[in-house]
Amino acid sequence: MWQPELKESEILRVTDSIAVEKRTLISYLGAVGSAMGVSLTVRHISKTLQSRAMLLLAPVCGVVAAAVTNLCLTRQRELTEGIEVETADGKIIGRSQTAARKAIFETAISRAVLPLPALGVTPFVFQSLENAQWYKSLATRIGRAGPLGVKYIALMVIRLEPELKKKIKNDTGHVWYNKGL
Repeated sequence: MWQPELKESEILRVTDSIAVEKRTLISYLGAVGSAMGVSLTVRHISKTLQSRAMLLLAPVCGVVAAAVTNLCLTRQRELTEGIEVETADGKIIGRSQTAARKAIFETAISRAVLPLPALGVTPFVFQSLENAQWYKSLATRIGRAGPLGVKYIALMVIRLEPELKKKIKNDTGHVWYNKGL
């Protein structure tokens, strides 16, 4: 069987591509696993301690865990090989593991802090709104109209099975069914 001749640079490119795909898969699985593990653990602890605030923060903890785990697994090569450092005039002077650790740590902090305003504050805002009478009234109106428009569909009684038609006591000519979301 004929096989094409590959140059050494082409072989390296193929093996690098496989390594990148493997690293990406490991990073993804690590991020998803850590997010699920942390979220479920925080949720379990919040139920044990009966802490509503902790329960509201469980998703945030999962997002932060996923972001930091993904970062560490994706950039782990930098920890062993270092990252390029350069002088003020742009001349590369070598690779530094210390700079890599500092860069990854600072990036991890930013990934942990960035989702906090949206994911950390929002549950508490809506929890406080649940106690306001005007919000309850608005939510009830929206709650009644929204799901009906999105989720339920009217089915004319004429098209219904005969055994079900007999059970209908209303005279609107329609029954409702859930089409799913």
